[in-house]
Amino acid sequence: LTFTPDGQQILVGGYNEATLWNVATGVLVRRLERLPQRIQALAFSPNGKSLLVAGGTPGEYGEVSRVDFSTGERTKVYDTLPDIVLSAAFSPNGQQIVAGGADGSVRVYDWESGKRLWSSKVHADWVTSVCFSGEGNLVASASKDMTVKLYEAKTGSLYTTYNGHNRQLGRYAGQAPVYAVQFAAESPLAFSAGGGRWIQSWDANLAKNESGDAADMEERFARESHTQYLEHGFAHEVFALAVQDGQVFAASADGILKQFDTKTLREVRSYPCGEEWLFALHVSPTVHRVAVGSYSGEVRVWDTQTGQSVIAFRAQPSTSPKPASYSPKTR
Repeated sequence: LTFTPDGQQILVGGYNEATLWNVATGVLVRRLERLPQRIQALAFSPNGKSLLVAGGTPGEYGEVSRVDFSTGERTKVYDTLPDIVLSAAFSPNGQQIVAGGADGSVRVYDWESGKRLWSSKVHADWVTSVCFSGEGNLVASASKDMTVKLYEAKTGSLYTTYNGHNRQLGRYAGQAPVYAVQFAAESPLAFSAGGGRWIQSWDANLAKNESGDAADMEERFARESHTQYLEHGFAHEVFALAVQDGQVFAASADGILKQFDTKTLREVRSYPCGEEWLFALHVSPTVHRVAVGSYSGEVRVWDTQTGQSVIAFRAQPSTSPKPASYSPKTR
């Protein structure tokens, strides 16, 4: 899911469609139809006129496409893949997009021309989350293979591998898949999480220095990493992260959303959202709102400054109030 740029509406991925909802009332505004079977990523272009849409059919088909927001029509298909696309995102300047999915690949495209700039397949399992660094010079991809890979954004060359989620020695030993990675816009810090007890905060450049090679493996294992470990307190996996204005938000399989301060790494507040797994997460700095979407299809919106609930509704068009202009379309 994603807020519109003005924060007044929210777009929610569905089955072969995305649905647009009024945040104040929870009323369905309209439907963007004829999209891939499962929508896994939605993002507005910098001018707010187009949408980056990614998804597909598990085990069969993946798609990265561009949709005109005003008409709902697909205006460009950047690529098709042999398996579902699980994550896609814009570069900070909006000129490139990155996508990754269940086929294990990471691909970067030029937003305007649609040209694929590079692709890489160095993960051993699904790519679950992708993003650009705050400066736009690096691309990060998280995976079920328990690593985060970093690439040179221009060339796709592997910059380094972050192995903090696959430590076998020390205080923070543990092995877990990584489901989310996000950079802070205002600093070189990256945040990653998935299984395990911690959200990990680390610097890409320092991670490269610590990676080394097989020749100094013993020495590296003896040193303490620069990584900071934020014990989140969830009993189950973290599926999504968002970093905004010095705050990191984490949505979990516990059915709880938590907000932390990126400097102190302390919990600011917790947002109880029921018992369903939380898969989708987006923060609107325009209106100071955070939204989460759960396995059951429920969307909850909160005020990030006060912690107060704004609205909760089920993003199910068949059971929701229809707008006055609504007219069903045949497919």
